[in-house]
Amino acid sequence: IVGTMMRIARTEVTTQEGEQLFRAVIESKDCTHADFTTPAKGLYLESVVYPDDMLQLIQS
Repeated sequence: IVGTMMRIARTEVTTQEGEQLFRAVIESKDCTHADFTTPAKGLYLESVVYPDDMLQLIQS
């Protein structure tokens, strides 16, 4: 994901083209579809914050 986002940020692509590229890589579930990958070293999920009313939004 990081490598694909870096490519989008570094090139002159429209927002729509960037979204299509990112979506294609994610939906393929195959990292070889990305231009390059970045090592996971140092990458970790620190926290996730959801809105207080998230449960209500899901249930409605």
